[in-house]
Amino acid sequence: MRIRATCSLIAAAALPIAVCLAQPAHPVLKYTQYTRENVAELQKSIEYFADTPLQQLIDLVPPQNGFYFTGCPNCDGGQQEHGLAWDPTKPGQVHCIHCGHVYPSDKYTVSGVQEVTSPAGNRLQYPYWADPDGYRYYFASFGHYEARRQLSRAAYAMAYVYHITGEIEYARRSALILNRFAEVYGDYIYKFDYPFQQKELYNGQVAPADFRPGFRTSRWDWWAYMDIPIELVYAYDMVVPSGELEKIEGAKERIVSEFFLPAADQVMANPDTLSNMSPTAWQGMIVAGRVLDQPEFIHEVVDRLGQLAEQEFYYDGAWREGAPSYHSQVVGGLSEVFRLSAGYSDPPDYRDPLTGRRLDELDLKRDVPALARTIAALDSMRLPNGRLTPVHDTWSTNRRGSLEKSVPVLLPALGHAVLGRGQGENQMQVNLTWSGGYGHQHHDGLAMHLFARGEEMLPDLGYTHTRFRGWTIATASHNTVVVDFENQYAGAAPPSDGALQLFDVLDADFQVIMVDNPQVYPGRVEQYSRLMALVGLGADDAYVVDAFRVRGGQQHDYFLHGSADLPQTLSVTGPQGTLETEPVETMLPEDFTEWRAPEGEHHGSWVTQRGYAYGFLKDSTVANLSPGVVTADFAYDGRPLATRVYLVAGEHDQLYSGLNPQVRPAGNDDSKLPDHYRPYIMLGRFPDAAGSLFVSIIEPRAETARIRSVEAISTRGEGRAVAITTAEFTDIIGLYASDLTGSVLGREFSMTGPIGRLRIAGDEVVAAYSTGMTRWGEFALNAEARTAKLTATMVGGGGGALGIDADWSAAAPPAGSVIIVDHGDGFTHGYTVKSVAAAGGGSVIGVEEDPGFQYDPATGTAMFVTFPQHVHAGLQTVRQPAAAAFRK
Repeated sequence: MRIRATCSLIAAAALPIAVCLAQPAHPVLKYTQYTRENVAELQKSIEYFADTPLQQLIDLVPPQNGFYFTGCPNCDGGQQEHGLAWDPTKPGQVHCIHCGHVYPSDKYTVSGVQEVTSPAGNRLQYPYWADPDGYRYYFASFGHYEARRQLSRAAYAMAYVYHITGEIEYARRSALILNRFAEVYGDYIYKFDYPFQQKELYNGQVAPADFRPGFRTSRWDWWAYMDIPIELVYAYDMVVPSGELEKIEGAKERIVSEFFLPAADQVMANPDTLSNMSPTAWQGMIVAGRVLDQPEFIHEVVDRLGQLAEQEFYYDGAWREGAPSYHSQVVGGLSEVFRLSAGYSDPPDYRDPLTGRRLDELDLKRDVPALARTIAALDSMRLPNGRLTPVHDTWSTNRRGSLEKSVPVLLPALGHAVLGRGQGENQMQVNLTWSGGYGHQHHDGLAMHLFARGEEMLPDLGYTHTRFRGWTIATASHNTVVVDFENQYAGAAPPSDGALQLFDVLDADFQVIMVDNPQVYPGRVEQYSRLMALVGLGADDAYVVDAFRVRGGQQHDYFLHGSADLPQTLSVTGPQGTLETEPVETMLPEDFTEWRAPEGEHHGSWVTQRGYAYGFLKDSTVANLSPGVVTADFAYDGRPLATRVYLVAGEHDQLYSGLNPQVRPAGNDDSKLPDHYRPYIMLGRFPDAAGSLFVSIIEPRAETARIRSVEAISTRGEGRAVAITTAEFTDIIGLYASDLTGSVLGREFSMTGPIGRLRIAGDEVVAAYSTGMTRWGEFALNAEARTAKLTATMVGGGGGALGIDADWSAAAPPAGSVIIVDHGDGFTHGYTVKSVAAAGGGSVIGVEEDPGFQYDPATGTAMFVTFPQHVHAGLQTVRQPAAAAFRK
């Protein structure tokens, strides 16, 4: 990191004031958000501050900094210690926006005062009220925080009004606020401010070596990423031409040398781990660098941006955390970095002392072309209604424009795929995730999300800061399988990423994916594999085949959850009609002694207790099943719309159904969580040594279902076969089959392979799919996999290439198909074929993606240069999965 030699308090050496104040012509930046046409709305937003007497305005600037996360102990409204507000007309108090309680009050009197020495050496007092557990609430300090925020915004807005209108009174008021903040900044202490954790106040100066990791030691805001007062730097840039700062003795020197530069140096001194918040800090560094003529700030950003682009994205363009909300945050933050830095040139004769580089007419968007694919990756993780796919910590409120049509998507490095089809209101998506735990992850390995008919029919809840956060990240809240009541492992070391085995979407009417992910239950399962197919029923309709294979563990629970947005009613029928059900007193494991509801987001870790998540299941009933097909309808209240699920039940299976927290309709208010629940079903099984194979057929139906019946076919061999009958045809689906045989529609059939399909209309096969051998009567469709040794990886031409030791050019994998690199250690990566050419007795397979790794043939090691920089040592092979299709 560059160390700026200035008069800053953090800098290693002090220089004369004149050096610190070298300034460009102002305004340096272009301000275009407001114009004469819309400046009135800006003026209206600051009427109080524009009309307040000058001394009263100055006195509103808080003499010491405050804390953001301050809850209301009088009620449980809001979330994450949010809910208080400050009104500048009543500066000595704060109030709760939910219950209206005003602080300070007789009920919550000051119970203690914390004294601390400021960086300027003055003794300050921070009064607080402590609850019976000793947790401190700094009500007055929240007022200081809000006053700082509102006064900063007012100074910026008034400077902007002056910039547009030339009205000098606005410049004068902005200048007075700027100067006052500079006067008191020395008393803004270093602190730690985080929800549900005791605040920490630090004495005096804090050396960068003693900063908390993750920018958690702050002064200006609650998080040091935001500690450059960017709104006030903007205000300064716009106010300087007015001459008002010169009318305040020493103001310009004070603002720059005692406020802006120390704040910028503090931010730059934090170790930057290139997180989703890094672009926020970089925006402040660029603005400060340009406005204050500090080119080293700009060069530091350019270097960090280059590292982030190279190291923190997967080779498919996805952001490392896998949550589209944070991917969007990074893309949005970088877009602002690009905008703020565009056109920048270093001062004449300046060269960076570390690199010798000059920057002229900077265009970071052009200079970092690898970031283009990250925007494409983000755009691919959208539902038809424009909502970002709510996997991991993704807000259900985040949107990015609706889709005209849905298509298949594979993000093979991240570990996420979409089976997609249809246009307009007939779009359908099946999302499957197997990404690892690299931040903001859920315990959601092989979780499925279904969107159809304009709704999230079997959803993931997404992100929340409410007290039910623990439920939203738990395995049991996702559409997946829970083993032995345990939450899945979702860590990074060892990796919890799954391994793609098959992704075939060449036929829009029969799209298939299969992923293995035993890594989420290490030491507990030998197999944890999900295979899903999206099967067309004409142009506008489709159904889903879901097969989940688990071996290992004593208890397997297959969960499906209803809508997270709208009320639904669940109805269930068994193979012989109405099911006999019994109420369940508790869904908790027998050895769970006492379940306690979470009181805040900080209790989210409680879900790591075995079985804790089952405490969120309420009003549950159980039915003991016999072999056959159970039908469950998640029907939308007041609408002819439902998710119909056909579950293939085995001997001794148990079907549980009931309610669990819907979360989303409660918004940001803990007090509303008990008002919103959704239906769920759970097929429970105590498996034998062979394990479990859960099979379900899912049809998003409108008024009339296309599927007339689903039957479990009596078979011999390993696997499961079902018959799906419509008015036009019957589909025979075989799953995880090994020498699976039986009789259907008057003829013998046999299947081998993960999935086989026969579509029979009348007396003939009109479509078929095979991942091994599929037969019905005289009809046969065979598929064989091909495997070759990897010899090289190459990058270029907007993608890359894989070299193999076999010539596949004569019968090449078709363009658009996905081949698998098997690293020999249980992990795989997929690549989309562009071309195949013979080369030196082998082949070069052109792929759409940058391979992301370097291959060392001497050691047989694959070393990823893209995130997460894993090294795979083993026999590196390239496999074309077995897949063959027939259509009459």
